[in-house]
Amino acid sequence: MPFGVGHFYNGRKGLGAAFLAGELAIGAAALGLFITRVTSCQRSNGYQPGSLTCDLPESSGLALRNAEQAMGTIFLGAMALDIVLAQILFRPFTTAKRVRVPRSELKGDDDEVGGKKPGKAPAGKPGPRSSELRRSDILQVAPAPTFVPGGGGLGVKIRF
Repeated sequence: MPFGVGHFYNGRKGLGAAFLAGELAIGAAALGLFITRVTSCQRSNGYQPGSLTCDLPESSGLALRNAEQAMGTIFLGAMALDIVLAQILFRPFTTAKRVRVPRSELKGDDDEVGGKKPGKAPAGKPGPRSSELRRSDILQVAPAPTFVPGGGGLGVKIRF
């Protein structure tokens, strides 16, 4: 992602801010040069050599066009460098939360252990605290056939 977004995502805020500020400044300069040329220059014969006429002094029109082209090239180069550098410096990370849950609490509603529902205490006795987590509460992903007019395919079935 350009404008330092990849570096911000990777946790390198300083590098992301430098690319963001640099790309915005270079892009604004290139856009300003382009707008100046478009408003003060005209083409009399399409894009033929010598058809560009400007209201500026003679040498300024060509210099303005060359500066605009250089700033555009620098802008695109900075964006490419930003993206490549973010890919090179990328370090994948995962966030995991571990919670101990007794196996009996992971069974479905219809599974009974010893004739009683899991997580339920007999009358009169205080039961253990439980999160009442069941196997059906966990995300399930499975391949599934898909039928469409004129053919079929393979899809993914996601259950919460």
